[in-house]
Amino acid sequence: MNRPTPRPQGARLWLIRSILLAFGLGLVVLLELSLRLFGVAAPPPLVIRETQGEFETYQLNPEIGLRYFPPEMASIQPKPGFQIFDVEKDPETFRIFVLGGSTTAGFPLHTHGSISNMLRIHLEHRLPQQRFEIINCGITALNSYAVLDFVRELVEYDPDLFLVYMGHNEFYGALGPASRAAFGKSQGWVRALRWILDLRISRALDEVVRKIRPPERVQGKTLMGAMVGKTQIREGSEVWTSALEGFESNLRAIVEATEPTPILFCEVVSNLRDQIPFESVRSESVSAEQAAAMDARLAEARERLRSGEIEVASQVLGDLRSESPEHAETAYYDGRAKLAAHLSSVEEGVEAGAEDSTEDSTEDSVQESAQEGVEEGVARETGRSAAWPHSVAQPFLEAKDLDTIRFRAPSAIVDAIGRVCEDTRAERVSAPRQLSPDWIPGTEWFYEHLHLKPSGTELIARAAAESVLSKIPGSAASARPALGSAAVIDRAGITPLDEEIAERRVFNLTHRWPYPEQREARFRSSRPRPIGDLAQAVLDDEVDLAEAHFSLGEAHFKAGRRSEALLEMRTSCEIFPVVPQRLLLTGRLALEEGEVDTARRFLMQASRLVPHDPEIQKWLGRARQ
Repeated sequence: MNRPTPRPQGARLWLIRSILLAFGLGLVVLLELSLRLFGVAAPPPLVIRETQGEFETYQLNPEIGLRYFPPEMASIQPKPGFQIFDVEKDPETFRIFVLGGSTTAGFPLHTHGSISNMLRIHLEHRLPQQRFEIINCGITALNSYAVLDFVRELVEYDPDLFLVYMGHNEFYGALGPASRAAFGKSQGWVRALRWILDLRISRALDEVVRKIRPPERVQGKTLMGAMVGKTQIREGSEVWTSALEGFESNLRAIVEATEPTPILFCEVVSNLRDQIPFESVRSESVSAEQAAAMDARLAEARERLRSGEIEVASQVLGDLRSESPEHAETAYYDGRAKLAAHLSSVEEGVEAGAEDSTEDSTEDSVQESAQEGVEEGVARETGRSAAWPHSVAQPFLEAKDLDTIRFRAPSAIVDAIGRVCEDTRAERVSAPRQLSPDWIPGTEWFYEHLHLKPSGTELIARAAAESVLSKIPGSAASARPALGSAAVIDRAGITPLDEEIAERRVFNLTHRWPYPEQREARFRSSRPRPIGDLAQAVLDDEVDLAEAHFSLGEAHFKAGRRSEALLEMRTSCEIFPVVPQRLLLTGRLALEEGEVDTARRFLMQASRLVPHDPEIQKWLGRARQ
């Protein structure tokens, strides 16, 4: 009779288990190494090497968004602008990488309307003897997790400085704790999951699953709406804490990763005066009946405010704020009431001052008093020339911070930037005064809730330029005076076509959630129909933006509108500077119009692409005379 084989026990059992585990792990490691060796399921790199004409360049990878956005968002996946830089960096070149989200990318314009391009214009004017290479790495809906990834790669490309403008996407940007692409709320868990999902085995399995069961594509939503996974995010909640802790942790890691390259963090800004909070919540202790009564009183206060009954509205809003201080919309309208009351008092002061001055009988005093009133009443109304009293400005800031759909960075984000800059070698670029909370910035600077108009973008670029110049030895003594804002915006090359595209993008954004849904609304253009049709074709991906600009430029040229033609053609070449024939035609037109520096720049770029073309060399020789 055969005896049954005894089952392993004790130490022998643990030994067998360890051997089996080691064998399994070994197979996994071997498979992972094999996939890496053969380049299978590799994550897309940030920078790729491409041949442009007869020279090689580095280029930002247009598919980098695949790292961060779920496959169902492929149809609305954001991409970086076309950005190239030299493989062999000239020793005299000062290379700057600019990183962030949609504002950094230039939305709703292209990269030529961005902070990075206006920074280039400022720096090239201030230090014409210095060559600058400024690469815009901004991508819509990315946040500090992606920026940390990016800088860890970009340090290999000989940077001289990093400039970062980010903070609005920490809740809903890719990997944000309230986004659809969230990995969790714990920082350790997020990092562990990312490490696992970045393994080639994980990526290969994901590709197989997607082929077997293709994901359902997101339709009928803007990227802004599609990214949101959670709303009603109260200050101090678990999601709030996770976003803030993740942001500050990533900032510190970015500083460490970029050592010893200088790094500048810009304070982020947003529309305070003309943006009603997206979502307001009341304390959980407030009953439904009480909330309904408060909502009715708020509606009454809004109506009183619209009809000019400022004092009555202020009283109602003050009572509501005492009863429900956490309600964002109440805080916003309290600010509107205080603003209206302040402007009313200023106007009364102007009238009283004028009457008193008439009695004084001196013409000079009458003019001085009236002028002071005009400057305070009119200039402050636009928010351009003086800060508002703190009591007027504070409710607007509180309304933004209480908004529980967190698209605008709360003040805690700016505070985190300040702490990191105080604790580390990073430097802060403070918000220009016109965009700071005490000035209650509004639609004079912003398209909607946070994206900057060219006037606002130029202010950020101007402030950044001062900080960059401080990092260049000898610049203080040799720098020329700064250009005026209008000159910088003009040189950025923003054309009527760009403005049309921007307005259509903003219209689409502000007529979809989280703005009030108005899907039946139709955009009405104020520009000639050919520009509107071309803009829509760009938005529908029927024509490339650079091609659209150049074709419009050719149409202007044929109609004899040479200055308009040069503007469109120049912008086309700025966006996509690798088409020799476009560069040649633009350079020729610029030379004929007397813009020698512009002509020389484009013809030199054409010569780099096709160094032996006789036509290019002929016109380049004329430009150098």
